[in-house]
Amino acid sequence: MHAGPINFQHAFLVSAIHEMEDYHRRVGRYPSDWESVGTTFGCEERGPVRGKPPPFGAGARWRPSGCKSTFVIKDATDSSVVIQAVDDGGNVEYEIEPSMRRPRIVNNARAM
Repeated sequence: MHAGPINFQHAFLVSAIHEMEDYHRRVGRYPSDWESVGTTFGCEERGPVRGKPPPFGAGARWRPSGCKSTFVIKDATDSSVVIQAVDDGGNVEYEIEPSMRRPRIVNNARAM
């Protein structure tokens, strides 16, 4: 049983940065679009689930099925990348970079 609300943004960002780091080890650069990452993710009340992959042409912005945030790949280069969780108002709530174990809170997002 889960003790409190599930922070889907946190779960997605941690999963996504691991997949980005795997991609970087294989290819030598970070991907600038979600299709290259090959991830699947979905949000359900019971917790994060394997969902559908990003649609063709999603590019750097993707809102997985059932999620309240859009996830944006920013500044992908050979040596770094930033992934952000963005709300419907366009505010960045959380972001993560390679080697970070947890996303950082941005714009006074509530810590979960």
